[in-house]
Amino acid sequence: MNLIRTYISNMNASITLVGLFYIAMMILTGCKVYYTTSEIHKSLQSTVDQVNSTLGQLTIQVNELEQQYNDIPCDKKSSAFATANNLMLELNNSVNNLNLLKKTVGNDYESFTQFTQGKNKIESGTEEWAKLKQTKAAMKTNLESIQNQGNELVSQAKAFNSFVNTSVIPTLQVCEVRLYTEQFEKAVALLATNLQTAKKDLTTFQNEVAKNAALYGDSEASTFSSIQTHIQSIRNTILKMTPIHQNAERILSEFKTKTSGIDRIYSCSANWEFISKTENDMNLQQRNFNALKTAVQLDSDEINKLIAGLNK
Repeated sequence: MNLIRTYISNMNASITLVGLFYIAMMILTGCKVYYTTSEIHKSLQSTVDQVNSTLGQLTIQVNELEQQYNDIPCDKKSSAFATANNLMLELNNSVNNLNLLKKTVGNDYESFTQFTQGKNKIESGTEEWAKLKQTKAAMKTNLESIQNQGNELVSQAKAFNSFVNTSVIPTLQVCEVRLYTEQFEKAVALLATNLQTAKKDLTTFQNEVAKNAALYGDSEASTFSSIQTHIQSIRNTILKMTPIHQNAERILSEFKTKTSGIDRIYSCSANWEFISKTENDMNLQQRNFNALKTAVQLDSDEINKLIAGLNK
């Protein structure tokens, strides 16, 4: 049972930042033009908040992707893993670059709050006016860089995801513990059902023999002898089926104990040998049991024929 998992949380197709921060309406008074400082603060703060939120979400998704990849318990020395590691390194570099840009945008805003401290407005021709123009230009450049590099990061994450799922995961076998447990539970339950059916059939045949023996007595001694032979054969077969069912229960119990708290096991891990052995052992119990079940069915068919012959 080889199950391939998708390793990345859904990445956004692109990132969108609020159009470069707007500047509040200029007010003209005489020969002077000025901006209201509080409105500019509000605009800049909104821009910084969205940058932090957008890049924060991207970082979380990339971290989840890398964590899921790192959770694969392999030595990661093959060429496929080497390529995946390089792609992940590129992702980390892109995240670091974006975080630097985020910090720069934050610094631009902090600088603005400092040189406008205590001022209600910024008038044209002043030192603050010149600094505001510099802040606006720097913010515009940095936001454009964040937009472009953010979209590039999404593309890199998708490429990494695709490579892991098409070139790394197919080289591994994965045991999803929950699914294997369910599979083994169904197998053990089926053995139990078939065993109970065989025991019920045995009782039915014994009752049939007792009933017909009272009707035919010694006149069909040879037939009843044959029936008893098949009944004894079923009884002996059931005795062989019982320990097989018990072995299957033991195998299931051991599997549950050793995989407790584990979601999946990979073929490159030390536990894979146990998975393979468990699966082989359970399959062996099923094959042995099915062979005995067939034997019971053959005896049952013969008994039914003999009983039918009595009633002709």
